[in-house]
Amino acid sequence: MNVKYHFFRSSYSSQFFVLSGIAFVSNIAYTMTSILFAIFANNIGLDIKQIGLIISAMTLGALISGPIWGKIVDRTGKRKLVLLLCLTGQGVFCLLTPFMKNFLPLFLARFFFGFFLVAQAPILNEIIIKNRDPEMRGKKLSFINIIRGVAYSFAVILSGFMIVLLPG
Repeated sequence: MNVKYHFFRSSYSSQFFVLSGIAFVSNIAYTMTSILFAIFANNIGLDIKQIGLIISAMTLGALISGPIWGKIVDRTGKRKLVLLLCLTGQGVFCLLTPFMKNFLPLFLARFFFGFFLVAQAPILNEIIIKNRDPEMRGKKLSFINIIRGVAYSFAVILSGFMIVLLPG
């Protein structure tokens, strides 16, 4: 059932709100873990070089996996399934990170977090671009990018509050 919602005199489907929610939550997870990671890694005793390498691991994972996810989506056409797989992987490795207390496990967790993170934005954009209503494409792409920006801002503020609450 695809219910229509009227928002600023335009028609948005319930599917679009789900896609917007995915973008919001994914960007919050990415931003908060990026901000708080250095503090976490310092608290478990990693030195600055190790922290830098681990932070770089996420970008390396994203760099390697971008073409892989693109090829998988292009060959199978299963955008929603790949999106679900990537969000699950992103969530799992995000949740595993606090339990890793050594360099190599943290490096691998951040690498795979980046590996799964990179696919969500282009897949969401492609689902929106494939919309049948050409008039709504631009509005929906603009709206979802606004959602990403709001999520980023919200995560930065929330991370600031969390840093203040840390003991020590």
